[in-house]
Amino acid sequence: MLWKKSVSQKLGNINMAKKAVVIIVFITMVIIGLKYLSQSEYIQSLTLMGEQPEWVFKADAHILSCTADGNTGVFIQTAKGVYLLDSSGNIVWNTKIDKAAEIYRDYITRIGIKSNSKILMIPRDNGEVITMAPLDGELLWQDSPISDWPVFDIDLDQDNAYISRMSSSLVAIDLESGDEIWSNSVPNRTSVFVFSINDKVYLGTGYAILTYNAKNGELLTEQDLSGLMDGVFVDAENIFIALLNGEYSVVSLDPNTLESHWSISRDDLPISDVNSIVVKDDAVYISGYQLIKLSASSGEILWVKDQDDSFRKPLIQNNNLLVQGNTHLYVFDISNGQLLDRQRIPALFPIVSMVNMTNSQPCQGQSMFWITVENRLYGFDLLQ
Repeated sequence: MLWKKSVSQKLGNINMAKKAVVIIVFITMVIIGLKYLSQSEYIQSLTLMGEQPEWVFKADAHILSCTADGNTGVFIQTAKGVYLLDSSGNIVWNTKIDKAAEIYRDYITRIGIKSNSKILMIPRDNGEVITMAPLDGELLWQDSPISDWPVFDIDLDQDNAYISRMSSSLVAIDLESGDEIWSNSVPNRTSVFVFSINDKVYLGTGYAILTYNAKNGELLTEQDLSGLMDGVFVDAENIFIALLNGEYSVVSLDPNTLESHWSISRDDLPISDVNSIVVKDDAVYISGYQLIKLSASSGEILWVKDQDDSFRKPLIQNNNLLVQGNTHLYVFDISNGQLLDRQRIPALFPIVSMVNMTNSQPCQGQSMFWITVENRLYGFDLLQ
């Protein structure tokens, strides 16, 4: 009897264990199913001012960046290669890149694809820059530095590319041949950004801004900023710079002399962690943990918005300011900063990676704009 009871107990224990396994598997499948259902619902529910996206494109991997081609298409860079999509979200071409950038290191560059009518430039995490033909995605030439310092910034004019690397260097390269035209070393400094305009190249190096002759690389001027730069916008009349520390939080400089047009005290406008600066119609828009509008001509603070989110590069359409954050998509009235619409970003995990915070900026064409979330690209019609 004892033997029969022991066997019976063992069989009962085995059955209980099987039941437990079945229950665990069932619960796991339910959780996974709910997650996919939640994701599907998010995809269907993403709207902007009541409008659904025209289309949603799913890429082969996490989208690192997107940029408009100047017409109605969009280039997107993933961890595996580059796509060109037309305005309907159809693939025009897809070029794979061997040993593509590791997405968790690529954020160091803080840039994505750079392009003009002649060329696409794609920085990689090992410091290399790959180039492609915009029309068909054909691989052209490749810039391979001696060291593997990451690319910090790239700017293009019609003939040349200007590349700044973390190794405190600035290089000018011919777009047609890929040959180096000139290079400059900036000892004991970190190259942060580069802009080219009016035959000059502007290099930001942490606490100073330097100006070079675009044709031969001759150093023209140098200006100490007394603060660590965190965001920059350059046009023919102004250089707008956001600073992380020091007496001033935002300054406007003359691009020819680097003398100050105006400055804003940090006491009047405390800012930190700037993601981008955009200028349009005598207004400066600074995005980061705040969204700020300033007068471009005087520096007057027009409005400041705090939203408990990290704002990325804003898009300006009619009287609206479209901004993507880490958790939501926002629409603000451009005149007074009033929040008009807020939609949750369609991701299972709204706390996104550093890649999303720095590289995956919204981008805008003539009739469409695009928002990237993980491996998806949402296309909205601007003309509606």
